[in-house]
Amino acid sequence: MTATPSGRDGSRERSILSRAAALLGLLSALVLGLAACTGSGHTVRGEDAYRSVWASLFPPSPSPDGGRSPLQQDFASAASSVSQAEAMERWTRFLSDWAPADGQFEDGMQARLVNWAELERERLRYLMRGEDSAAESVSRELHGIATEFE
Repeated sequence: MTATPSGRDGSRERSILSRAAALLGLLSALVLGLAACTGSGHTVRGEDAYRSVWASLFPPSPSPDGGRSPLQQDFASAASSVSQAEAMERWTRFLSDWAPADGQFEDGMQARLVNWAELERERLRYLMRGEDSAAESVSRELHGIATEFE
């Protein structure tokens, strides 16, 4: 019989490797689970960081949907974007879904939210191109119309 490093048939090493693999699998599952739970609640820093004017003026509702309509929920989703890329995608989707092709809005709320979304997207385009003064000009315009929502 030949000797192994453990002095036996290598079962100890297989047991340690098996436990290490199980631990690695558990850690991987925890990391993936945490990533899934945090969703878009991640923080983005640097050039791609984004915060809508809406989010800076109006705190989010404490309940998941806040008693909001689908229109308002979609708007809140776009307004809560944390990166410029995510924001551009969400504002574009919001406008695609809610801006009427014929210009006929169902009510004043839809008209105001679509107008706000168009301005947020315009501001975002300026931010993405590094045109900070133009983005600030749109931001001031948004602050001016914010009284319609108070």
